[in-house]
This record gives sequence, structure tokens and C-alpha cells, in this order.
Amino acid sequence: MSPADWAAVSATAVCLVPAELRWLRVAQREHYLSSSVARFAGRWWVGWWPNRLLGAAAVLAAALTAWTGWAALALSLIHI
Repeated sequence: MSPADWAAVSATAVCLVPAELRWLRVAQREHYLSSSVARFAGRWWVGWWPNRLLGAAAVLAAALTAWTGWAALALSLIHI
């Protein structure tokens, strides 16, 4: 594995914890109803213009991860 791959794996492991805790809190607040959690996620990603930019950057980085490990690193940092 290249240094970029190791950096991406490490950053993903570190960033996964706060991201998952946030969505666990949302799920608890929404009483684990899948449709209401998905609705909340939709409001989160399109409700405020910086979130729209981050969402577009996440989609682009996800598409680029097949070619470069640095995109995977960027993707993990976007999801903090």
C-alpha cells in the first residue's frame, strides 16, 4: 500500500467515530425510523449551501477513489 492509502485508511478510522456518533444521535432522536432519518439526512445535505458543496465534493471524491488514495483521504475528511 502506498503512503496515500495508509493515510486514507487512518483518516477514515479516525473520522468514522464522530460521524457515526452524530448519525446515531440522529437515529435515536428520530426513534430509529428509517424514513425520518433519511429525511433528516436530506435536509442536512441540501438545507445549507456549505453542506451542498461538501456533498458534491464527497460524491466527486468517492468517484475518484478508484484511481487515487488521496481522494479517499479527502472523502474521509469531508465526512467529519
